[in-house]
Amino acid sequence: MASKLFAQFYDRLIQGMERTHFSAVRKSLLPEVEGNLLEIGAGTGANLPYLDRKGQKIFLEYNPWMMKQALKKSLKQLGEPVIGSGSELPFRDHSFDTVLVTLVLCSVGNLPLTAKEIERVLKPGGKLLVLEHVKSEKRWMAAFQRTITPLWKHLADGCHLDRDTDGELQKAFRKREQNRFEIQNTPFIYGVYKKIDHPED
Repeated sequence: MASKLFAQFYDRLIQGMERTHFSAVRKSLLPEVEGNLLEIGAGTGANLPYLDRKGQKIFLEYNPWMMKQALKKSLKQLGEPVIGSGSELPFRDHSFDTVLVTLVLCSVGNLPLTAKEIERVLKPGGKLLVLEHVKSEKRWMAAFQRTITPLWKHLADGCHLDRDTDGELQKAFRKREQNRFEIQNTPFIYGVYKKIDHPED
């Protein structure tokens, strides 16, 4: 029931942040999409207006109620909807040129495994495009995130406020570029990570 309610109200919950921050980030980040695309956590389809029709696109979403909202926004006109988990991707190795994750790695059940799965399905030289909120570098804010997360994740469909997402991604990817901003003391990162094809790269 919580997942269904979260999907129904999600767009309204983030509309202010979408207007002031997220839409501009999407406009700057999504032109980096190249070739075959996998979006993990397609959500309610917030990225759809910023994607062109070139290349194969697969939209993976764990919450079927979120996918239902995305389908109302003509998701099928751009690509294939798939219900599944980021920590167990149902795709062959080296299937995609680009993987896109926006505001979803906070909610995956197993972040290290999801990062490994993304690395597995990316082609050599492939790109991971990221927009995520992360653990604060301010001690007081990090403590607050840690304290509130056990309650918040039940209200917000598994969202963890205190994840070191950037640190985990750097174990499998090399940052090509990254930007940061804050919304009410909550830090966000966005940018491009490159698959590490060889340890010496």
